[in-house]
Order: sequence, then structure tokens, then C-alpha cells
Amino acid sequence: MKTLNKYFTLIALALFMITTSAIASGVEFEDECYINDIPFNTAEVYNQIMLNNIDLAFEEEAYVNDIPFNTEVISKKIMFEEAMVVVFEIEEEDYINDIPFDTHALSQKIQLQASICAK
Repeated sequence: MKTLNKYFTLIALALFMITTSAIASGVEFEDECYINDIPFNTAEVYNQIMLNNIDLAFEEEAYVNDIPFNTEVISKKIMFEEAMVVVFEIEEEDYINDIPFDTHALSQKIQLQASICAK
């Protein structure tokens, strides 16, 4: 069944390409008139600047506060919200008895000794 679907898809794609190329081959565009929208030779302008070592120092523009909020704060909030909805799927590991003593009993013993020393 998968093979049949592959062949059907390939045949449909080939027919589509043949049809589109046949339609597109009949389309002809008219030649457009040349528009002299740059009435000077840009290469010549560049050459004059380079030959005369013209300094093109631009003035610092005034600051425009066009974003009246702190984008850093908003992006951090969005990243935090996106991170909080991530579900981590961690597979269960086998138990390893790597602490060969009772930590609860040990902590009680340390607290008892600390309270005795404090007196």
C-alpha cells in the first residue's frame, strides 16, 4: 500500500510539473521602458569620494523613545512562563545504596551535640 501511495504521489507531482511548465511557457511579458531614476553615475561618485579622501562623518542622532517599555523585562517574563510549562520526562533509575548510613539519625545526633555544646 505504501509503494502504491509513493507511485501515485510521484505521478501526481510529475503531472503537476508538466501542467505548470506548459502554462508558464505561454506567458510573455512586455518589455518595459528604461527609467533613468538615478541621474548620475554612482561609480563615479564613489571614485570621487575615494580619490579626494572625503570624510563622511555622520552626526549622532537624537535618541527616540519609540518603545516605551523595557523589552528585556518582558522577554525574561515570557521565557520564564515558557520554561514553567515544559514537562520533563525523566525515566526512573535503579536504586543505588550510595549512602551506607542513616542520614536522619546522623542529623539528629549532630543537632543534639550542637545543643549540648551551646549550653
